[in-house]
Amino acid sequence: MTSVADVCDVAEVKVEIAELRNDVAQVEELQNEVYHLRSKMAEMRREMAETAQVGELQNEIYQLKSKMAEMRREMAETRRMFAEMRRFRDEMH
Repeated sequence: MTSVADVCDVAEVKVEIAELRNDVAQVEELQNEVYHLRSKMAEMRREMAETAQVGELQNEIYQLKSKMAEMRREMAETRRMFAEMRRFRDEMH
């Protein structure tokens, strides 16, 4: 017989799975943004070769690298959350 606690646990797992799916979508968005940032960095390198505005472009590259580092940290945190959820799921079975 299924207890109320079991039903609540299942509901919690379903909520966590939904949250994980949302996290996956966010990771995919971040990966897409990283792709675009890398493309932008490549474009900026070409522009640096063509212009005398090296200082300004280097500042933009620094900002992009900082944003990429932030996204990597966020992606690592999401991976840790997935690992915790897998462990939780495995413990539930």
